[in-house]
Amino acid sequence: MAMPEDQATQTQPTQLTPPQAASQSQPASPTSAQASAPETDGKAISGLICGIVGLLVFGIILGIMALIFGSMAKVSIKQGEHSGNGIATAAIVLGIIDIIVPAFLL
Repeated sequence: MAMPEDQATQTQPTQLTPPQAASQSQPASPTSAQASAPETDGKAISGLICGIVGLLVFGIILGIMALIFGSMAKVSIKQGEHSGNGIATAAIVLGIIDIIVPAFLL
């Protein structure tokens, strides 16, 4: 038994249900620790990069730069302006290694 063509093309309107109360809840606001977390110091990151590249190419110059950037970052971090104390320390250590290792290889 075939349906007439105009009945076959008609569709039933779908009933839309209102959104659930759980999906309308507001996201939690960030806590004060999340909102005021300082960013990582760029000098610390620069020092780390100089230290790593200095290891790869035996760069005494890059080692000195890593020491300078790491030390400057430590001062900035102590003043509470930025975070990244571990990165700054790693930059200083890598800078020292970059300076000492080539001196022993010569």
